[in-house]
Amino acid sequence: MSAVIDDDAVETLLKCFWEDGYMIMPKVFAAEMITTVRAKIEADDESKTLDFVSIFKEVGSNTFDEFRKMAPLNRKAYKKLKDEATLLIKKFHMRWQPKEWVALKSLPGGEEQDPHRDIPAVAIGKARKKFSEIQAGLIIGLT
Repeated sequence: MSAVIDDDAVETLLKCFWEDGYMIMPKVFAAEMITTVRAKIEADDESKTLDFVSIFKEVGSNTFDEFRKMAPLNRKAYKKLKDEATLLIKKFHMRWQPKEWVALKSLPGGEEQDPHRDIPAVAIGKARKKFSEIQAGLIIGLT
């Protein structure tokens, strides 16, 4: 596994996740893997290989963000990244099951976004009470 995270940091990061709704883990994946994935994305004709669609500007709103798009990411070219991300997720909770993979694309001209929770606290509370599980998202920046 090329994802690097100190076992002692897991408890601290989980505390951040539960309190803030997100955690930031810079440089947990090998630079070579990120470079490889970026090269594959940039080498492809995205209009033919990835079907980017607009996403909502804010959770629960009906307004689309003209500067952000997403596309399903099911291709084998990204298998190593998916495998590494799954191993990283399992380090925090063995029962977490990644189910959906998408590529996000920010276009020039959009507003900067601070880290934020994409799933409203009310939805998290209901899911936890009913299923003892919650939805979670993992964003991997390819920069």
